[in-house]
Amino acid sequence: MKHPTGHYRIKELSRRTLAVVWFLAVVAALAFAIGTSFRESRIDWWLGFPRPFVPLSFDIFWDSIDEVSGKVQIHATPKFDREILVIDPETKNMGSGTSAERFKVFFSPFTIFDLGEGYRSAGLWLAQSEIGTARLKKPPQNFTHEVPGTVHQYLTAIGNPRLYPFDRYLVMGRLYWTAMATVDGKQFATIPGEYYSMEFRIPGFKFREATGKELERWDSASKRTIDYMTRTQSTAGEDTKGYLADIEQSYKPELWHKRRFAIVLMRPYFLQYFTCFLGTIALASVIGIGFSSKPKQLAINAIAYFLGLWGVRGALSADAPKTATLIDYAVLVFYGLLVATVVCRLLWGFPRSEWSGE
Repeated sequence: MKHPTGHYRIKELSRRTLAVVWFLAVVAALAFAIGTSFRESRIDWWLGFPRPFVPLSFDIFWDSIDEVSGKVQIHATPKFDREILVIDPETKNMGSGTSAERFKVFFSPFTIFDLGEGYRSAGLWLAQSEIGTARLKKPPQNFTHEVPGTVHQYLTAIGNPRLYPFDRYLVMGRLYWTAMATVDGKQFATIPGEYYSMEFRIPGFKFREATGKELERWDSASKRTIDYMTRTQSTAGEDTKGYLADIEQSYKPELWHKRRFAIVLMRPYFLQYFTCFLGTIALASVIGIGFSSKPKQLAINAIAYFLGLWGVRGALSADAPKTATLIDYAVLVFYGLLVATVVCRLLWGFPRSEWSGE
């Protein structure tokens, strides 16, 4: 009886070590995916920003999304706290006394502007423009003593639904609501509504604030305008230089978190991980069925693979947009590979031992 040589023992030890490392890597990846999924479900329903004690603020609620039409429905509720007028820097020195009831407050209409369409067509500079934010000396005629009610609005969702479950959408908006307070009816103080918080309740999505680098990187409209003006005008005049300076402006963090918001909606990480995991298994199964099945089992295995893959597609596409997605394209590719592999295997032929079952 021959004893194992040193080379054989080293080879066997390396193979077992590789098996252990592979097993631990798969377990670690699964633990990371499951842990991330639970963590996302706890923190991604509410997005709050630092909000000081201010008289005017907003609560924004995300209701639904239509990925195909590129629209998100939200509603926002303005909030007014009269007691803070006593300590607010704009109003605390008006008149005498410490009671908040001495103030007469006039409120403007509450409006939500969609910044996504302008960002997509013109660029970041338009989303950051200060149009319509001038300070007032006295209340216009459309100001009333009543706090405005909840406003519903549709916003543009910039994204590609065909990339599901790796799709993401950029939603941008600006809130406008201001108030003017007075004690004697002659001197008015402007109280802008700036700070907000968000509650997110759209199934199948998580959301986060867009970063400045993302807004600059995704700003293809400004890049197209700058390239066009650079090519068509060899010598730029003063007006053109000023216009280019406006377009080339970078992300201004001081303008966001106050009245403006830019939010990225994306699918949970667990869904993306699960899709990649099952896609890898589906691809390996095509090879296994085509080159490992015996002739009598080839048709049965191919039909079972077809039904199983269609069931996986249905499970992964539960929250998919109503259009052809990346999962549908992948299923089509896998079916095509399966047919090609089966036909190739039949044309190539099987050994006689496999036909006889030996």
